[in-house]
Amino acid sequence: MSRLRIAVVVCLSTGAALVPWPHGASRVDPIDLVTAEPGPVGAPMPALSGPQPFALLARFGETGFQHPAPVWSVAFSPDGRTLATTTQTEPVVRLWDAATGRLVRELRVPGAGTGAFTLGGLSADARHLLAVRHKGYSHRELDAERDWGVLDTRTGDFREIGKLAREVAPPVVSPDGTVIAGVSEKGELMVWAFDPATPPRVLAAIGAELPRGRNCVAFSPDGQQVVARTRGHTLVVAATNGSAPVRHLTGDQWGSYDSVYWPRRDRIVAAFEAPMRALDPVTGQRLTPEGRGARLHRVQVIEGGLLLGVDHDKGGWVTLDPDALVPVPASKFQAVPQHESFTASPGGKVLAVADGHSVRLFDVATGKPLLPDLDGAAHPADRIRLSADGTRMLAAGGAMMRTWDVPRGRLLASAPITPGADLWGPSSVALSPDGRWAITSATFNMNTVVHDAATGQVANGPKQHKEWLLVGLDGRDRVWLVNRHTGDVASHPLPNGPAAPAVPALSGSCFASPDGRWFVSSRSRDALRVRDTRAANAGWVELESYRGEGFPACGRVPPACATPPGFSPDGRYLATWWRGLNLWHLSGGEHRVVRLTTVRDQTRWCPDATFSPDGRRVAAVIDGDRDWPREGRPGTVRVWETATGSEAFRFDAPGGATGCAFTPDGTRLVVAHPDTTFSVWDYRALESRAVRAAGDTWARLASRDARVGLAAVDALIADPGALTLLRERFRQADAGRVAQLIAGLGDEDFATREAAERALAALGERAERELSREAAESPVPEVRARAARLLGPISGPLGAARLRAVRAVEATERIGTPAARDLLVEWVKEGGPALASEAAAALARLAPR
Repeated sequence: MSRLRIAVVVCLSTGAALVPWPHGASRVDPIDLVTAEPGPVGAPMPALSGPQPFALLARFGETGFQHPAPVWSVAFSPDGRTLATTTQTEPVVRLWDAATGRLVRELRVPGAGTGAFTLGGLSADARHLLAVRHKGYSHRELDAERDWGVLDTRTGDFREIGKLAREVAPPVVSPDGTVIAGVSEKGELMVWAFDPATPPRVLAAIGAELPRGRNCVAFSPDGQQVVARTRGHTLVVAATNGSAPVRHLTGDQWGSYDSVYWPRRDRIVAAFEAPMRALDPVTGQRLTPEGRGARLHRVQVIEGGLLLGVDHDKGGWVTLDPDALVPVPASKFQAVPQHESFTASPGGKVLAVADGHSVRLFDVATGKPLLPDLDGAAHPADRIRLSADGTRMLAAGGAMMRTWDVPRGRLLASAPITPGADLWGPSSVALSPDGRWAITSATFNMNTVVHDAATGQVANGPKQHKEWLLVGLDGRDRVWLVNRHTGDVASHPLPNGPAAPAVPALSGSCFASPDGRWFVSSRSRDALRVRDTRAANAGWVELESYRGEGFPACGRVPPACATPPGFSPDGRYLATWWRGLNLWHLSGGEHRVVRLTTVRDQTRWCPDATFSPDGRRVAAVIDGDRDWPREGRPGTVRVWETATGSEAFRFDAPGGATGCAFTPDGTRLVVAHPDTTFSVWDYRALESRAVRAAGDTWARLASRDARVGLAAVDALIADPGALTLLRERFRQADAGRVAQLIAGLGDEDFATREAAERALAALGERAERELSREAAESPVPEVRARAARLLGPISGPLGAARLRAVRAVEATERIGTPAARDLLVEWVKEGGPALASEAAAALARLAPR
């Protein structure tokens, strides 16, 4: 696996910053992004379907043990310095430097039909690797008959040693890496030197009594003896060199043994069908008292002879004292998967855990992750938030949240979303504008937690907002919360200030826009409603009904698919998810602009839509799957223009996508990938390459097709005479002429009324201001009716005047010169309603710059 280390300049809202590929303290050599191809992370990057790699600015979050597919098996060398790994979908073995997380060698084993490998262990010199070769990659093929043998770690040659049938776990390697022990197809215990040149030497033939399964064979700590379980109540113990007779240790009435471990010289721990028991390795005498003991599975012997495993009854990791077989104060392994492959290093000081596309290393004594910059991201992120200055990022996925220093590409903190967070992940997340606080909510335990973004520590301690869920964060460092039982909404200063008086709301989920103007309420199996808190006596307006719908389970409750909604920064747009992404325009009345897209009804993944800072774009990852690439398709970033609800472009990011977010200045797009990394893209370059079109610029500005309209924006930005053109085209018509035509709308003569209406229609947006006034204030019913009819195609949600205003102001704002600002000021004073409103919002955004 080749790895390209780059350092690039990324211009975020705070200026230029050096963003390396994080690899600990190693040197990073800068290269020219103009000519360089982005380096692969795991599998080689596929070709982009539209935008080209030139738009990639940086990639970070890369782990040192990154794989192109989910990790299947892991094994340490006897000295603990080398880690061997395999994946579920390729006949490849990778060798890693465990201290740095760097790839040492990648071995692609030749041979037609070669499938995945399960690892048994490395020899003392790490030259030979015991491995089981499967016929294919499916679960059926992984469980079917397979061959096992020794792999030369320098040449990749694989030499078969024997055959093992279904449900046979890999044989085990002695602690010093010199001897292999396993059970043959005939049920014979076999021990042989770990050397391809030495044929297997049968130590003892015990008929067909020995079963074949996981943890059925174990070496003594010194590697001089081996123990195996039988099908009954007996264990067999033998010397690895065959110099002593085989001993049979008889069990008792508790039932048969199903696994065996040898943590200390003077005791063997055997797991029965129910409890675990410690036995004397010479006499077989039971050393633990009567009564039911702990039930662990997936056990590893760790430092001090302790047993680390997963509690069979309660779940979670438990450490047992091998003397009394009772739990001891265990290390706290945060977010360690309980059902993935793992192994402890010889001596038991380091635990290596397969976690998705990566391997994470933990200090057994403390449970803390080693190489945190390399191993910090265990789950792909599907929720991303950035601070106002763009220097900090909150990414949440699975049951974990992580904060990042974006300019340096460094992991700051990793912590559970909430204490006891469920695996469905967060219902909502937020990052304070200054990047100091990370706020997360989980639906499972109905709890909102405020974390210190720099350390991950819980900031609100025992005063966590229990029974309250996060619904929003305003610009004054106040967090909006909703009570999941009453539906009341309240706000708190961060990190845990006193709550403001609660605002009664509908029972069910309730969400607040950033400015607190809009409340959105959605009750499970009921309807989606909005309420304008600034309007006197305003009630709840129903936008969408779910009554009578076959309700899919999509992991967000309640209601399953309409939450969490996303608001544009200015509160004008609302994005919801219900059988597709829906965009709602709130400022001009509660009505839907368009249903943006649809996906399969039974999806269990609600994408988190993200708005650009100016509210002109909304992006989401569609058609992705958390289990990609083994069970799903890579997610595609899709971007829509909010003014039209039309798709601007879609972006197949190399390696797929699980989430995305705009940087605070809107010029960059951060994409989260299934391999837990993040990439930063030049958003303007992506969009410009996708929306190129030819034709008259003025006509294209009014197009309902985002690709056509945004191409006109690019054309204006590139045109030195754009400001002159726009000033002329948006100049209001002569006031006297417009007043005369409006008076004609109420003339007694029908032909005069028709002629006046045609003339005003020809003026279009140049007469919009006067028409808006007359439609609202004229005492003549005929004038009000005709003025309103004229305004429909001009300033309606998809009217030409509104679309031209939105796009013309966008082009002027992006030009950003003093002359451009002067033009925006003119439009605020003299432009039509849509143009004045858009220009005022643009000036407010330009002011801080």
